[in-house]
Amino acid sequence: MVNYGVSRGCETCKRRRKKCDETRPTCKTCAKLSITCLGYRNEPGYVFRNATAVLTENLPSRPDVEASLYHSVSKKLIPADDQVERDAISSFFDDYVVISQDPTVSRGFLDGVDRLIMSAGESSNIAQAARIVALGGAANRFGRQDLLDKSRSMYGALLGSFRKMLLYPATGNTMESLMTVVLLGIYEIISDIDTNGKHAAHVAGVAALLNMESSPFKCNTSTHKFQLHDPLHISSPLRDVGCSSVLCVPDSNPSVLSLNGIFEKFATWFHRAEVLFSDAYSASCTEICELRDNATLLDTECCKWAVNQKDQWLPRTIGSVTVEQAGTSCWPGPVDTFFDLYVASIWNTYRKTHLMVLDIICKCSERLGSSDIIRQKQLDAERIAEAIAASIPFHLTADAEQYLQYAQAGSMDVSPPRPVGGLLLLHPLHTAARCTAVSQELRDFMYQQLEWIGKVMGIGQAGLLGNPSIHLPWDYVAEGHLLIWAGMLIRPV
Repeated sequence: MVNYGVSRGCETCKRRRKKCDETRPTCKTCAKLSITCLGYRNEPGYVFRNATAVLTENLPSRPDVEASLYHSVSKKLIPADDQVERDAISSFFDDYVVISQDPTVSRGFLDGVDRLIMSAGESSNIAQAARIVALGGAANRFGRQDLLDKSRSMYGALLGSFRKMLLYPATGNTMESLMTVVLLGIYEIISDIDTNGKHAAHVAGVAALLNMESSPFKCNTSTHKFQLHDPLHISSPLRDVGCSSVLCVPDSNPSVLSLNGIFEKFATWFHRAEVLFSDAYSASCTEICELRDNATLLDTECCKWAVNQKDQWLPRTIGSVTVEQAGTSCWPGPVDTFFDLYVASIWNTYRKTHLMVLDIICKCSERLGSSDIIRQKQLDAERIAEAIAASIPFHLTADAEQYLQYAQAGSMDVSPPRPVGGLLLLHPLHTAARCTAVSQELRDFMYQQLEWIGKVMGIGQAGLLGNPSIHLPWDYVAEGHLLIWAGMLIRPV
């Protein structure tokens, strides 16, 4: 399903995960598609090396995790001491950037950041932010405290200088600045493995940059956390782009726009539910009925959205894993693939919201004594959570089709995944794990996936989200999701 290309392919083909014919000075694959060929690694200006090309035998091993078909990846290539820092930008592109193959269908993830870095130069703020993200992720994956300390030092220095730059937005490149903010937020999600209070403070600090009175990126963090097509409202003119917003949906696809309306309504009733279900508030039957009625309307809208998608947006089931084949290592059932990780993430964000709607309906019905409604909505919630489980191999393996073949054969050897897949799956997994309308067995499975993402993919927040004993504030989770979505929805210019 995924072709990572040969080691000597052009930069464009490698970032697009396509096979390159290696024609020089520009490859024919790029020429046929009328896209820019970025040249080859050894050419001046494009000296990007693979950060996982050198094996060392004596570095500390990763912590043990529960064995599973997609958890037990092929032998990890651990970079030499100096290579991670030298090739950090190349590693960032490989690990965290998803190039859209069709802008009418997908926006990819951080698509266009490569061009910004090449334009701004390797000493720019955005290039430095990309290095910090790469170093933080590598530090966690390889157990390298020295790299973690290095990334934290670089982060502190960049955060201070960047805050000063935002005080004078007219002197900065708006698109570059916005992407730098997003990368700083992603670094926090990736790197921090401390208690939730400290991590929340870091995420809030990055979010504060977005909301400074003088910042061109000021957003309403209460409502726009739920917006997909425009999560950050630009409050000053964009001097360097030709449209009024840089956060856009696919050109010809209204699906995300229609979801946005659902999310805005959900935000209102979710916060209402928080008040009514709090210990300090004694809700009346009338208030509970009103909440359930509105949640039921949202449930209907969610169902309509799911059945009205175009073919390119629909999940594609490539096979299934039986109970016997799955054992305790993975969830039995279908294995789904998608157009790309952007589309998969849209689906799982829809599912996340739908689960929260169903959870509200069940809690209201429990208070009203409506057991029949509870049973039906629990079945609906289980089905949606199982759909998230069906997407996990697509997110957490390099090739879902390869995973399926190995799973059916009982093999334990699959290709190493890209961390971006785990990053984009964090919050849907957490919602499914916390949803009381979902069976405990499936909730436990979701927690296990989060734990693995934290340990093996090196994404620190996953360890916090995967700990059922930690109750994280809603704002903490929502701010993290906002930062990830901002990276997904920025339109390449």
